[in-house]
Amino acid sequence: MSAAPPPTSVWTRLRPTILKSIIGAVVAAAAVAIFGVIVGSFGALELKLLLVIVVFVAFALLSLADAELVSRRSDRLALGGLLVSVVLLVAGVLMIALAPRMGYESVEERTFEVFVRWIGLVVIGRGLMLWLLLLDEGRRAYRTALLQRVSVATMALAAVFAVLLSIPTFPWVDVHWPDPYWRSLGVAAILALLGSALIPLLGRFFGRRTPAAAPAGPRRLAWPRFEDGTPLPAGPDGKPDFSVLEQPTSETQP
Repeated sequence: MSAAPPPTSVWTRLRPTILKSIIGAVVAAAAVAIFGVIVGSFGALELKLLLVIVVFVAFALLSLADAELVSRRSDRLALGGLLVSVVLLVAGVLMIALAPRMGYESVEERTFEVFVRWIGLVVIGRGLMLWLLLLDEGRRAYRTALLQRVSVATMALAAVFAVLLSIPTFPWVDVHWPDPYWRSLGVAAILALLGSALIPLLGRFFGRRTPAAAPAGPRRLAWPRFEDGTPLPAGPDGKPDFSVLEQPTSETQP
């Protein structure tokens, strides 16, 4: 009876779809560029189409990174990274498509400025995921109640800090933010950094590192057999008797 095949993870099923999306987006970007070359003009509409395709390619690449790398460490963080990528995709498409004209700026200049803002949003979002991944490693290393609480609280503070930092990057909120907002942002950053520093220190003095998995035992080799598949006989010690393979050779005289 043959063994059942190993279960296929969600990320394994998503990988081909992500790769196909990347290929389709690259082809679409090339089509937009060819259209601009043939027509001879590359205006605001063509720029927006090209930047939206770039946003979609970035979304597919980030999702592929979550499926290939982050999912090996934590499925929850991989799912969180996928949700962050979806938010970045929606935000990027809306920011570029609805880029308003501000003052003396042309639509093309404003669109490119909005795209730079979106890149800053990507840096914030993916930086948050890297931060959470490092905090999760510390949480897994020290299995104590105190460190678990500190890790969860630090993750929450890091998320609050990232959200507060990302809000001013949106083009629809070009306003003067009051001082209490920036002070709240600074307090969240200080507390998150404090928690990140406390996790290894508390683990070093009060925690006990989770032991690594024990190595597997010695492998059992298959019993040797003759060329026709017959097993070798066992010797007095219970091991294969290789002496039966030593056949005396005699030279035949002509």
